[in-house]
Amino acid sequence: MEKQVKSKITAAALVLLILLGAGIWSYLEFSADVLVSRDTSMDFAAEFEKRCQGNFEPEYCLKFAGMHHSSCFRAATRPGEDGAVYDEDAFFKCMDDALKTYEP
Repeated sequence: MEKQVKSKITAAALVLLILLGAGIWSYLEFSADVLVSRDTSMDFAAEFEKRCQGNFEPEYCLKFAGMHHSSCFRAATRPGEDGAVYDEDAFFKCMDDALKTYEP
């Protein structure tokens, strides 16, 4: 009987630990992206894919964009007085620099 109680307590503790970890991860993920506009992000990604596909296979460009788009977009986003300011030139420079060193 005592083993069952310990087992249930252990299971409950694990569930709580998992939920706590998921909650902390969600908070950090969403608070980091508060300034990021999904529409602007997708527009930048689409424009990069067009530019990339002029030089590489479409599949290569999609894979590359999936790996680097978020970090470059965050690097090109600055807080402004009325929300976020998106630096398109900084985004494309970051993507181009990463593309120079990328090997599929």
